Amino acid sequence: RLRYMQEHVQFLESFDPVTRLYNRKAMGEALEREIIRNFESQEKVYFLFIRLDLLRNLTIELGDDQRDQILIETANRLRQLLAVNHRLARISEGCFGLLLINKPEDVDLEQLVVSILDVIGQPIQLDNIQVQIAARIGITSYPEDGDQQFELIGRAEIAAKTARRQEQGWFYFQNIRDAQVKQKLELWQDLSAA
Repeated sequence: RLRYMQEHVQFLESFDPVTRLYNRKAMGEALEREIIRNFESQEKVYFLFIRLDLLRNLTIELGDDQRDQILIETANRLRQLLAVNHRLARISEGCFGLLLINKPEDVDLEQLVVSILDVIGQPIQLDNIQVQIAARIGITSYPEDGDQQFELIGRAEIAAKTARRQEQGWFYFQNIRDAQVKQKLELWQDLSAA
């Protein structure tokens, strides 16, 4: 029994107990390893932050058990889309993280994102009802958007929130940065003219 408890504690250090995916800590470590591995070559490492819309509302209406069924079904659907060397994690209550390792040049990132949104949007049959959820995806890449795992994860989350505000399916963090630079340049020009 003690050995079982120790193994369970070790499992919880790296894995989410509901979906059996990596947790945020394990995803951060995997992302950090990829950044270090690609430091010399500066090859791109992509991270996707997948945020499920209205999951909290569904939890309030349906309860924790039904929420867990939604999360498990969503995780299973996402697993089927991914290559063996991709890493999928449950980052927080209604959020998943996806690390694309050694993304081949012939993989269309936007097509993968569309497929993810499509598979999440399919109806989910619960015990007595059918629910349909949607998601928003924020995308970051190393080295453009940061060289630390917390930067890439945090900025991808910001991009996902921006996608939700702008009612889009996905958003690149780079687009937010470009808009901020443009805004600062315009402000500087206006101040100079004044």
